[in-house]
Amino acid sequence: MRNERENGQLLLYYNPELISEEKFHEYPNDIMYYNDGVFPYMPKDIKYLDLKVGYQTDRESMTIEVVDISFQPAMDKDGNVMRLHYDNETHNFSKSTNGDLTNWDIVFHLGEVVKKDLKGER
Repeated sequence: MRNERENGQLLLYYNPELISEEKFHEYPNDIMYYNDGVFPYMPKDIKYLDLKVGYQTDRESMTIEVVDISFQPAMDKDGNVMRLHYDNETHNFSKSTNGDLTNWDIVFHLGEVVKKDLKGER
């Protein structure tokens, strides 16, 4: 499943069980919508993560299986969910305890190490 563009607009796939039709139409394709702390959009299908250390040509690397992807609202420095309000007049975001928006953190649930190239094992 891939996200698509229609008339230049990015259309995201979402799970209709995770967001009401009313709220989806109020916040269409808005990946910042808080949605009661539930991210309704479908992640890109990622099978593996390639991780590399540093910028050198001869660097350590690993390929790790991705078994699942989930999303959680970003937290502030005090450990509270960071909810935001967007002011349409000033075009600025402000922190708000009941804001309709948030930043989402992607959580990769990892499985087996598929391949590794570590200097200590060469």
